[in-house]
Amino acid sequence: MTEIDLIEEVAVGIPKKILLGAIRAVLDKKGGKKKVFLSVVFITPVKMRKLNKKWRKIDKSTDVLSFPVDEAVPEKAGVRVLGDIFICPSYVADAAREIGVDFDEQLLRVLVHGVLHLLGFDHERRDDKGKMLRLQERLLKQHLAS
Repeated sequence: MTEIDLIEEVAVGIPKKILLGAIRAVLDKKGGKKKVFLSVVFITPVKMRKLNKKWRKIDKSTDVLSFPVDEAVPEKAGVRVLGDIFICPSYVADAAREIGVDFDEQLLRVLVHGVLHLLGFDHERRDDKGKMLRLQERLLKQHLAS
């Protein structure tokens, strides 16, 4: 069974059922058949800025940061621990206004983005960027259509 912890340090305004559905949709399509555990934490811009500065050496807030776990859980547990995703809803709201989409869609987009990172997808290398972002948009559209 997949276990997902959703922690709202700041209110998101989207029902947990919708957020969990988006995560499970990505895991069903790209996560394989293993049982997984991950957490998603919704945080303030101040906290996001601190995380971004500490881990990426970028002194500003951002919409989403993913921290994959590189260690395997003991085999007997039968669960793959993916890691943690941090999302800043106020930054997501600003981005949504900038690109002309509603907040819910943009939040689901960054959530899908974060899950893909936990699954090992990357867009930092030039040859991977378009591939991951196209996959992200395809998975988001499939989920929104369901």
